[in-house]
Amino acid sequence: MPFTLAHPAAVLPLWRRLHHPGEMSAAVIGSMAPDFVFWLPLPIDRDTSHSILGLFLFCLPTGVMALWLYQTLIRDPIVALLPRAISVRLPLRQPILWRLRNVVRVLLALLLGAVTHIVWDAFTHDNTLITRQFPFFATPLLIQNGYTLRVYMVLQHGSALVGLGVITFYAWRWYQSTPPRNASHPENLLAWQKASIATCLIVPSVIGAVQNGLYKAPREASLQALQVFSMAAFVAGIGIFILVLCILGLLWPLVERREW
Repeated sequence: MPFTLAHPAAVLPLWRRLHHPGEMSAAVIGSMAPDFVFWLPLPIDRDTSHSILGLFLFCLPTGVMALWLYQTLIRDPIVALLPRAISVRLPLRQPILWRLRNVVRVLLALLLGAVTHIVWDAFTHDNTLITRQFPFFATPLLIQNGYTLRVYMVLQHGSALVGLGVITFYAWRWYQSTPPRNASHPENLLAWQKASIATCLIVPSVIGAVQNGLYKAPREASLQALQVFSMAAFVAGIGIFILVLCILGLLWPLVERREW
């Protein structure tokens, strides 16, 4: 799959238009929502989550849940752990105003993000409407030890790299064009506290990722084994990271009061 975290590249060009509270966050979350099926133990498969029906049965409800978690639990810890030069450029938290017009804007932004994901994947996965209709995408480019590299697979990895490049470009552009807020007050966390919290987030995620990758991957050394390892490691690592981040969000009032 194109790297899930590269999918926001499809909505970042709209960041000046999606300026109402929650809209940009909703579009970014929506752009990743079809892949939430890999982390949620629900009776739904990838084909359904990446379909028109899945937009409303899966992407919309899970996107709303993820947006709520971001707004209420994990935004503050994330901002506090960022380097000060970045955090002082971020806007103050703007709660979503749960009025009908604002809710509609947020839901449409979620759906827009999810649509970009589904369209992107339609060109980069096997057995999609596009790759079924146009056999070119299944053309073999390399066959080695039973592993066949096809055109859509190259598009998967190539588009992921392009997406990450687009995200880097927009992040740098935002940093250069956004002046820091008045930040005369000291940081909430000292450097060693930031390092300690980051370690608690990263170490379990890396350990879980490696263990799951080794457990799922075939034992023989091959491109297919590497592909299975990468996918299994990514799913486990991100899942553990988000879980620990949510726990941190629950404990964040204690952290801010330095009760640790």
